[in-house]
Amino acid sequence: MKALARWTAKWSTARATKSIDARLAAIANTPDRSLRDEVEEWAAEGRDRPALIGAEETLAYRDLYARSNRWARWAIVHGVGAGDPVVLLFPPRPERFAALVGLTAVGAVVGFADPRLPPSTLAAAIGAIRPAHVVVDATRLDRFEAAAAHLAHACTVWVHGAHGMAYQRIDEALAEFSAVRLIGPDRRRLDHAAPCLLVVEARDDGRPHVERLDQGRLTMLACELAGLVGASRDDRLTVVEDTLTLETLLAPVIALARGAPCRLCDARHPAPLGEPTLLHLDAAWREPLPLSVRLLVTSARGPLALAEIADVVTEIRPRRWRLFHEAERIVLDLDDRRIVLPLAADAIRS
Repeated sequence: MKALARWTAKWSTARATKSIDARLAAIANTPDRSLRDEVEEWAAEGRDRPALIGAEETLAYRDLYARSNRWARWAIVHGVGAGDPVVLLFPPRPERFAALVGLTAVGAVVGFADPRLPPSTLAAAIGAIRPAHVVVDATRLDRFEAAAAHLAHACTVWVHGAHGMAYQRIDEALAEFSAVRLIGPDRRRLDHAAPCLLVVEARDDGRPHVERLDQGRLTMLACELAGLVGASRDDRLTVVEDTLTLETLLAPVIALARGAPCRLCDARHPAPLGEPTLLHLDAAWREPLPLSVRLLVTSARGPLALAEIADVVTEIRPRRWRLFHEAERIVLDLDDRRIVLPLAADAIRS
């Protein structure tokens, strides 16, 4: 019987792997598919359902789509072309994800720098990316001003929200643009192999770490991550962000791909977690878990003791995921299982 159980488990794993490979290859060979298209479908299906919930605002699915279209048109009007970088300094709030969708929709490379980086390191990161535009949330303006003294790269600075300085307000600029679907030349054809996302993370040793993602793999994660983790339309996801990482930035798609709501929380400014059925963490968690949680998802780089939590609360199914580079490939590590994310011209797992 034990031999039969082992064979059955091995066969099930092989079948699941083959299915995942087939889905990823299908996405890789659909060059017109992008995160923009996924959000359009979320908006068409969800419309007034809550999509992203922050400390001070909530975006429904069609609001998320409308905001992203305004970001795209802002980029077009200000001459942001395919491959051009735009740096954002934002806390975990719904507007950050709307900006990611809108800017990548026109082929821009969105650079997210963790505002917790030391000022000189933050300035060096911005200088290395060399953006024409830097967009700063008003709550992060003091951190940017500390870095600006070290910044040798000339760029236009925009601020989202009320502030007392001379910078232009991007939230006011965005309000002037149409929120409807991009059409004609504005709906740019996107190359799956083109870079679209840079994340400059703050590591514990004080040194920055850069993660990159291209259009094709971003689309794959938006399409498949919810299924791989086990999310459903009836779930409620809360993402608790301690430090900005590539995984935490993309974590909302675990809920959004299923039409479920996602609440964004800053670990350093505690706020109600709501009643999540899915909880996504990126650091050690020392508080009691809400009783409503059934699935704990983590990209933890630190000492999160998943086994101990599972022993105490047996109903919770912990999952761990992270993204890393392996030579020229990008690998999704899900529960210590390697899933290579292919390119359109390389749609076969190694």
